[in-house]
Amino acid sequence: ESVTTKRVVRVAQVPIDRQLARLDVDAIRARVESIAAIGSAEVSRSWPHTLAIEITERVPAAIVERSGRPLTVDLEGVLFDGPRAGLVRIQTHDEASVQALAQGARVAASLPDSLRSRVSHIELESIDKIEVRLKDGRRIVWGSAANSSQKAEVAEALLRGKARVVDVTVPGRPTTR
Repeated sequence: ESVTTKRVVRVAQVPIDRQLARLDVDAIRARVESIAAIGSAEVSRSWPHTLAIEITERVPAAIVERSGRPLTVDLEGVLFDGPRAGLVRIQTHDEASVQALAQGARVAASLPDSLRSRVSHIELESIDKIEVRLKDGRRIVWGSAANSSQKAEVAEALLRGKARVVDVTVPGRPTTR
């Protein structure tokens, strides 16, 4: 969807004048997988003269800004150019680790539509210091991405009240202020 066939062919650098049996399919796969938006690629021969390249694109989970440029991030914490419509923005520092970005992306992906529509952004300080900021100024102290589905459910229930801060770090023992 976001990586064109033309780009894959250009990056694959398949030598046209080489016999199919002599092509290094592992090297071709590695070149194609160097495109950040591609999660994996499979390269196969189809005799007598066809080489097939099948790619699986990364699935965008959130938006992260890096050096003033918006990028998408997947659940593995990999940044790439990809579609951004409907994604939650993660606000973090440029030095955030891949693991921290993955945690933030998992939180973003776990938000049900009813809660996602109320989110201004996610603040990501570290792997276990994540907050969800709502458009109305309220905050959800999330902690890590562990138990995110349960945390989202508890947060939604507690947001029906007047609390300004909902802490679901331990979803079985939430607090409000």
